[in-house]
Amino acid sequence: KRQSEFQVSALREEVQGLEAQRRLWQGEKEKLQDQVKTLERRLGPVRPWQEAYMLYQKLAPDMQKELQGIFTTSSLDGFIACGVQGENIWSLGDYAQLKCQAGAASELPILQSLLDFFLSQYNLTFTVPRYVAQVVQAGEEFDVAKHIRGRDSKASGRITTICLQGYENRQTEKIVKKSIVRV
Repeated sequence: KRQSEFQVSALREEVQGLEAQRRLWQGEKEKLQDQVKTLERRLGPVRPWQEAYMLYQKLAPDMQKELQGIFTTSSLDGFIACGVQGENIWSLGDYAQLKCQAGAASELPILQSLLDFFLSQYNLTFTVPRYVAQVVQAGEEFDVAKHIRGRDSKASGRITTICLQGYENRQTEKIVKKSIVRV
């Protein structure tokens, strides 16, 4: 009986020690969670850039190599610095149009996302956003002044697919990049 009491007492002490250790770890966990929240708040503005950079890295290696004239370094900093320059945005648009016409359909969503992202960041340099996505919908009539016929497209008729979104200058109301569509 005495041995049982001794074992029970030893187990109680062990439970108390484990409980104290659990409270200590709980406190550490809460401190770390607070640090994570602080870092997330501080990194919040950088997150869209990281996501865009990760998208870029998903492009096929040969495409990344072809884009070295636009993105001259492989770092996130270089990606940001190169990507927001107006001339580079339009060069990326030209490249996307060439790839669209060549039938590189699997990479087009990434190129479109990169264009949209960089243009949105470039628009921040203006009091009022200057560039907007061209409004094009399936079912509307093909118009050579607004659209470029895509690969395997008929010469005229109604638009069935928007292959690559175009852009307009809000200030001048002129199209700066025509949408590539399939008729």
